Amino acid sequence: MTEQDTASIWGDLDVESAADDPFAVPNNTYRAILTDAKIGPTKAGDKIGLTITWTIDSEDEHNGKFITEWKHVPRPVDPQNLTDDESRAASFLKKRMLDLGIPPERINSVTPEDLLGRECMVTVANKDGYVNVRKVLLIEDGIATDGNKTFNFSG
Repeated sequence: MTEQDTASIWGDLDVESAADDPFAVPNNTYRAILTDAKIGPTKAGDKIGLTITWTIDSEDEHNGKFITEWKHVPRPVDPQNLTDDESRAASFLKKRMLDLGIPPERINSVTPEDLLGRECMVTVANKDGYVNVRKVLLIEDGIATDGNKTFNFSG
């Protein structure tokens, strides 16, 4: 056996130290732009949902990575008499639309295109291998406010 036969196929590249998932987004709050919003079925075809894609806009190694959020869009048999699950799903949708600055009177007429380009602070938490969006703060005029904490992006 020659030295070449026992050399790693990677040469001097340290693959062992590489991130386990090149698309991973660690727990943190990121400045992100809403770059896609689609309504469609799950892979199993059992539910309809709103898929929101955020693109991280930062000056670190996460710039350009994606955060994907899915919200169930119920299709109730009786829209005037929602089940508990349908009501909860509608509340999650309403909260996210308000987070994105959609006025209450426009929530029922919002289109995916209305959401594109919105700049936000997006807080994520990883759980069981999934990135979960925990909080969204709209950036308006270069500022996002969360209670007593203010993020300033102007100048």
